Amino acid sequence: MRASQKGLDLHLDVPNSPTYLYCDKSRMEQIFTNLIENAVRYTEKGEISLTVQESTDAIRISIADTGIGIKKEDIPYLFERFYRVDKSCSRAHGGTGLGLSIVKNLIELHDGKIEVNSEVNEGTTIILTFPKK
Repeated sequence: MRASQKGLDLHLDVPNSPTYLYCDKSRMEQIFTNLIENAVRYTEKGEISLTVQESTDAIRISIADTGIGIKKEDIPYLFERFYRVDKSCSRAHGGTGLGLSIVKNLIELHDGKIEVNSEVNEGTTIILTFPKK
């Protein structure tokens, strides 16, 4: 709803056939809710895309936005509890600094990995990789 209010385009790119991931459904909802809310929060114009790709041994999910981006030197600290990239920006957009720490923990509990690619004023892509079991 917030994405629609901001005039953001939402794109979903998923395989034509079902993709199965053995996981805790409520925890996956928590992961995606947090990541998509962050994408909407830090994107003022443009789009947010969610892409699902399946290989023989893994499922890769990416969430990309055209938002404000993150400085390269801040990326290693994103998953620390209470870390905020830009205090003034965080005050303007809200948040506690716990979301990404929780997300990383939940992903690791599913034997997954999280990766961040970002360019300031270009956007951010979060890539989740989960092994197929």
